[in-house]
Amino acid sequence: MSAGRLHYGLVVLALIVLTVFGGLGLGRFGYTSILPAMQEGLKLTNTQAGELQSWNLFGYLLAAAFAGLLAARYGPRVVISVSLFVAALGMIVTGLVPTFEGARVGRFLAGVGGAGGGTFRRWGWCPPGSACGGAASPPERAWGDQASA
Repeated sequence: MSAGRLHYGLVVLALIVLTVFGGLGLGRFGYTSILPAMQEGLKLTNTQAGELQSWNLFGYLLAAAFAGLLAARYGPRVVISVSLFVAALGMIVTGLVPTFEGARVGRFLAGVGGAGGGTFRRWGWCPPGSACGGAASPPERAWGDQASA
């Protein structure tokens, strides 16, 4: 490695941190920090505020069921990139729409994007048993490739 060049592993680590921060930190958990202002601005009840987070969870669960399969088919970088775009779109929609119905769509999209953004932990960038994948890292092959085993 020549002097002055950043090691590829550090670039991957930085991208992983930014992915988690964007997809989960802002997309899912950042919602609670803006919730009081959102409730006031959209005149939401506590029930409606909870429903918005339920839409986020529904989007997350739906996408999590298919993110690994999509990553096996198209590659984790494609799935992560598209997912982060969808998460960003969801956050923009949530922040700019003036209606409860529009905020539902935004929260759903943020959930979909957050789930797909976590694909790196399961496929492609974290070797099995590595620190970034954790003890529950999957086998080296993705689900879609099990038939060739």
